[in-house]
Amino acid sequence: MVEEVRAEVSYRPYWIAWFALLILTLSMVYIGSPAALIAGMIVKAALIIFWFMHMRMERLSFALIVLLSIFATSMVLYLLIMPDGKAM
Repeated sequence: MVEEVRAEVSYRPYWIAWFALLILTLSMVYIGSPAALIAGMIVKAALIIFWFMHMRMERLSFALIVLLSIFATSMVLYLLIMPDGKAM
């Protein structure tokens, strides 16, 4: 006979990460300086990548490749949008 194995799932880490994102967002809105906004966005992206995309369980080399790809994509998008912002 096959026994059913149930794993206990804890949502505590996800709630902690969500509250950290909330606090970080509120602090970014309160501070409002461009440097704080950029730093906050980087920290928030890292939290989302490592907690919600489960990159913390992957090999370091794979995680670095994903982070580098995300950074490169962000830079390309920024460089494509920046001329339009200067024209306004």
